Parts: sequence; C-alpha cells; structure tokens
Amino acid sequence: QATYVPVKWSAKENIRWKVKLPPPGNGSAIVVGDRVFVTSAEDAQGKQRSTFAYDLKTGKEVWKQTAVIDRVMPTHQTNPYGGTTPASDGKIVVVWHATAGLHCYDVEGRPLWNRDFGEFKHIWGYGSSPIIDGDRVYLHSGPGTHIFLAALDKKTGKTIWEQPEPVDGDGSNTADKRYFGSWATPVMTTVNGEKQLLLSMPKRLNAYDPASGKLLWYSEGMGHKGGDLSYSSPLVAGDSVFITAGFAGPAMAVKLGGSGDVTSTHRLWRNEKNPQSIGTGVVVDGYVYRPNAGPGTIQCIDPKTGKVVWENRAAGGDHWASI
Repeated sequence: QATYVPVKWSAKENIRWKVKLPPPGNGSAIVVGDRVFVTSAEDAQGKQRSTFAYDLKTGKEVWKQTAVIDRVMPTHQTNPYGGTTPASDGKIVVVWHATAGLHCYDVEGRPLWNRDFGEFKHIWGYGSSPIIDGDRVYLHSGPGTHIFLAALDKKTGKTIWEQPEPVDGDGSNTADKRYFGSWATPVMTTVNGEKQLLLSMPKRLNAYDPASGKLLWYSEGMGHKGGDLSYSSPLVAGDSVFITAGFAGPAMAVKLGGSGDVTSTHRLWRNEKNPQSIGTGVVVDGYVYRPNAGPGTIQCIDPKTGKVVWENRAAGGDHWASI
C-alpha cells in the first residue's frame, strides 16, 4: 500500500519523469514490475497502433511493438486511436487495437500471438480493453456490427468461446436513429461462490459464465432517448452492481444473481438522467465514487439508493479518466 501519494502536481511539480507520446490516447497506462505499458497511435490516421514499454524509474523506452492496418477507420476527435488499456499477468501483455487486432507479447516485447477479428467500425471509434483471469484472456470487441464477448487461451490466442450480442441498426445508430454502442471492459466477480463476468452492453447489463460463455442473467435499462450506450465498466458494491450509461443516460443498481431477465426482480433502482460519465469509478467502503465528464465533478453515490451523498467541482475540467 502506498505511504506517499502526491495530491498536487503540475507540469514540473512532483513529476519524476515524462516522455512525449505520439498522438494522445484515452487508454490508461499500467504498471507491471519495473515497466509501464501504454498504447498510442504512431500517426493521426491510426494506421499504426503501438504498444510502448517504459522503464518505471527513468521513463526510458524499453520496447515498442506496432500493429499496422491499411485503411483509416472513423473515430471522434475526442477519442484518438490509442483508446485501450493493456492487460498483463506479469508475464505477458495483451493489447486490443480493434481493426488492427488483438496482440500478445511477453514483457520483453517478443510477439507471442495475434488475432484478427475483422473490421470494427463506429463513428466514435473503439475503446474496450481485454482482461486476464487464470489461463484465459477475455475480450469485449466493442462497438460496431460484430459485438461479442470472447474467452481465448492465454498461451495460444485460440478462441475457447464467443458469445455475440444483438446489434440494433448499423453499429453506430439504432434503427430509430439514436446512438448505439458499448466501450465497456468486462469485470470478473463472484456470485454465490461461482465466478461471473459482468459487462455493460448498449441496452443491458449482462452476466456470463466465464467457463462456457453462457449468458446467465441480464437486466435491461441502459438505453434512453439519447441512445443505447455504455462507456464505463460495472462496479461491484457488495451484493449488487452499479452501472452508468453513456451520453448522460441512466444509472442503476442490480442485485447480483438470478437467471434470465432479472429486470423486474433484481433491479434495485434506476435514475434516468445523470451527468455525462465516461471513465469508470471505484467503490470504497460501500460508496461509489464516479468521475463525470460534463459537468466535471466527482460524485459520491450510495449504491443502495442511487442518492448522491456529495459532489465536488474543485478538480476543474471534465474527467475522462477512470479513478
């Protein structure tokens, strides 16, 4: 546990080192041992999407691996092409570059395997990240016309199972011309002693059996008049899960467990209107702390009721990063 954490910094104050990246990205950096891993595109068109490894103490670039595609994919100006966060178990690093594929390296940068799942086209780009649990990599493919959650063998990249999610419209817009998509990352939790994978999809919260990929239960309620959208990942708070939809959409809490459609039996509350929320919050001592991207606030929320306990604007601008 950290004993010294800086709570104030600037371009110079409390900065040990910094390095210049190519075009900016919305993915987070991760620390693994003495390395820092992060993604960024090499070019503004996103044809070269790279994974960088830096020395944690000095900031020196240790290695870089680049995935190349032959075409420019659409995105939003606020979502540059380095939109995902690497996953690592300390031995390998797995990175999702959407149309440029899923890539696995060892921590020294040697390529181990890669997978091409086709084209992922959305007017706002991509942003879901893989996770590693045990001997498997779990990937939510993100927005587009081919939406799925998949489990892959960590050593080979071979697909163990793939569970598709229905697509309404053309991948970017629903049939009734509302925005559509999910950029959320799956979360592993335990329900009644059994592992379950939670994932916020455009229209609903889903829970899967990580062994087989079977959809165990789901709760409707993510959609609203602005669209069917999910940006942030689910937050497990005790025996329930808290989620916030995108584009100032609903927030809700659902009791973990059940079977099939649990909307009427397990959904605890649903608030239709919320601040724009893009980054994922955290749960500490039973309370949710949510970063917001318009207005730029941090909110403390009671997940049992949905009540905002307090909010703070002191940090200034809109928050896209996760806490």
